[in-house]
Amino acid sequence: MTEGESLLYQLLEARGLQSGIHFWYDKNILAKLPNLGTIPDFYIEKDTIKLLIEVKDLEREGSFKRGRSNRVQMSTPEQYQKALEGPFRKAKTQLKPYLVQLQIPTLILFFDFKGTHLLSRHILETLFGEPTFDIIHHPLTGRGEGPFMHRGSGQQMNQQAGTHVSAVGALGFDLFNHLAACIIGEESKAQPRVRILQNPYAIVPAKFDIFNADDDEIYA
Repeated sequence: MTEGESLLYQLLEARGLQSGIHFWYDKNILAKLPNLGTIPDFYIEKDTIKLLIEVKDLEREGSFKRGRSNRVQMSTPEQYQKALEGPFRKAKTQLKPYLVQLQIPTLILFFDFKGTHLLSRHILETLFGEPTFDIIHHPLTGRGEGPFMHRGSGQQMNQQAGTHVSAVGALGFDLFNHLAACIIGEESKAQPRVRILQNPYAIVPAKFDIFNADDDEIYA
């Protein structure tokens, strides 16, 4: 079990007792679903809601190397964009058969060991392509139009690609709350949360009532 998987397991265990969440991990999923050639990390049920989750630890994928300490380190958006591409493709392959054949929504969660803080919304948005802004200038009138924003290079999700992923997200801790807990020696009491971006191109959208804690963030 990776660090990210362990963190999500703890989160689901803690919330399940209070909100009626039932979940299965790894091969235990086969007690609920047929074997379609791959085994996602988590399968979740809450009332009529179903969700499959694949968790990717960025350092486990070789995009970042763990240093001698786990202190917070900084990376550029371009580094993160490149780091997410490989894990995203692997996770998409794991989840696709279940979405296609069983119509179960899918979620890819990224865990970044660098301080265990949540990846920002802007980092996650790079999977939809690098934001590019254009301004149209009319030489004859001297007037301009815009700026107009569109998605440029690095697109992993659009109308042709990534449609088998219902959403992407980040798993971790709020940076400042986590640091505060560490300072007072109560790191073990810090509660993880999620930040999720729904994929507007998904062929099977997801409902995220499962993640409804005050600190969770869901973006349509």
